[in-house]
Amino acid sequence: MDTLNKNKHTMRKYCGVLLFFPLFFLGGYPSDLFSGAQEKITGEKEAPCFQILKEGDLFNKLDGQPTLELDAGEEVSLRLIAGRVSRKLAVPPSGWMRISVLEKGNRVKDLPESFYLGYRLLNFGPFLYWMIGEYTGGANCCVRYHFFGRAANGFLQYLGGTPGSMSSLDDESFLCRNGQIYLRDQDIRFLHFHTIQATSRLVFAIYYRLTPGNIIVDNKPFRQEYLQELQNVEDEIKDLLKESRSMPASILRERKDSGSFSDDLGQLLVKKAILRLFAGEENKAWSILEEDIRLSYQTTRGFGQIKDEIKRIVKKGLN
Repeated sequence: MDTLNKNKHTMRKYCGVLLFFPLFFLGGYPSDLFSGAQEKITGEKEAPCFQILKEGDLFNKLDGQPTLELDAGEEVSLRLIAGRVSRKLAVPPSGWMRISVLEKGNRVKDLPESFYLGYRLLNFGPFLYWMIGEYTGGANCCVRYHFFGRAANGFLQYLGGTPGSMSSLDDESFLCRNGQIYLRDQDIRFLHFHTIQATSRLVFAIYYRLTPGNIIVDNKPFRQEYLQELQNVEDEIKDLLKESRSMPASILRERKDSGSFSDDLGQLLVKKAILRLFAGEENKAWSILEEDIRLSYQTTRGFGQIKDEIKRIVKKGLN
């Protein structure tokens, strides 16, 4: 633990708040998040469905060496190869590397040069999963995760990776639902939706289900979580409306004025609609959004544009 704390201090020294979220892999995570239990809305716990068998940080492991091979457990190893920093990063260059993932000495997958944070090995019944965390080197974004899996008596295979999120220290967690293992991550597709990143409220939970063949976005079992967040947004709107407010002409400013939301309320109304979409209430999402805009602005101008843009983003998917 002393070593992990030293690594955390070193990362803060180099990167300050820019690397606050990568500390996920460096011992800053509450231990109960790895027990395999998941707190439901009711406070009831679902039975543990997985175990953390092995974990380790990759930060500064090379320490000037050109290459190093680490035992990641269960006959899997990570060959760290020092990279050449070709662009400015908000990270110490000693953490820049590429990784070859090996099983019994055989190469399974080469991960490209980047800043890698750490790895974790999970046991889920007859299946084993390895996760490798990567920080892509921006001031506010992004952390992404690479997954490998192996079934009993099978071969290790690359399952895929997440597209990236602005995860903070305690945002990420593995959890169980209906006997399956999930990673809770952030969906940042709407981060810049008619707003700047600094003031955006349009970041949402997204759930990846781990399977022996791939990782799948599966939000359906978490409908109640989205509805609970929807209620939180409703409460925010009520508080906001207690303040005196002039009624803007429309939810969006004219394009010549950037096309951004006219006020804070507009962003919250759109957040409500997206949460309803994620909860599987599409028709209700659009009808309520249109009515909200009608009651809150002088015209409903902008509703059709917002609806079409949201539908295009959702249809495009995460990549």
